[in-house]
Amino acid sequence: MPSKFRGGLALERQYRFLEAEGTLQLRTDRRNHVPYGLAGGRPGTPSRNVLNPGTEERELPAKCTLTVRHGDVYRHELAGAGGWGDPFARDPERVLRDVMEEKISPAYARPARSSSYPEPPSFQVKSVMLIR
Repeated sequence: MPSKFRGGLALERQYRFLEAEGTLQLRTDRRNHVPYGLAGGRPGTPSRNVLNPGTEERELPAKCTLTVRHGDVYRHELAGAGGWGDPFARDPERVLRDVMEEKISPAYARPARSSSYPEPPSFQVKSVMLIR
């Protein structure tokens, strides 16, 4: 479940190489040390580098230099920022809107609550409506 105030959304960029051959040099970060949350907020999501996603998918390290060929596709998923505040204080309507707008997944929105901290009824109803 996102924090009371959700952090900045991650961005995904994809590049297809059109030349016969080229050099790709990566200097990315926030892969092993994700952006942290503040005031009890959840941490962000890590960055990710993939060469040829979905076909001959190859996970790339955060920092590397490699040769790419015509038709190769490079995908960079930027890190998402950490949130601010107690996740259980976020308005369920805002969480639902984030899911409906595909800013977060239903799995990410589902709260991890203990039995001593029950899920609000409005979130249960909206979760069922969303699944249908």
